[in-house]
Amino acid sequence: MIEVKEDKMQQFIKFIIDLVDDEFYNYLGESKAEEYFLSGGCLELYKIIKYFIPDIDLFYNIDGHIRIGYQNYLYDVSGKYIISDNYIKLTEDNMMELNDKLGRTEIRFERKQVNVAIINELNMCSGSYVKKIINNLR
Repeated sequence: MIEVKEDKMQQFIKFIIDLVDDEFYNYLGESKAEEYFLSGGCLELYKIIKYFIPDIDLFYNIDGHIRIGYQNYLYDVSGKYIISDNYIKLTEDNMMELNDKLGRTEIRFERKQVNVAIINELNMCSGSYVKKIINNLR
């Protein structure tokens, strides 16, 4: 896959990574947020982004990795990519099936599902940085 220039979606994802590393680091043991989202937490990242940006798509590859489809690109914590044949677009119904197959359900942040805890934290962020990025993405 070819990586392309950084944009607002990547900025939002990086903000989420930094937030997790700052606020929830003790729940991941030795791991960093980026590692978590690349090794089982990719569906949680999708759910977080979907909460704020409902018009994203779910893409899945045979290796069990999920990327976020937005404006003809794919995203995950490692970058922005041009859509390729390695990923197939799934529906919300497929996401429910993936919920049982993917992820690291043993990990909780403050006794909450990872996506719920991060969404709550993002909603509590003061200042306009997060709101500005989200508004630019909508």
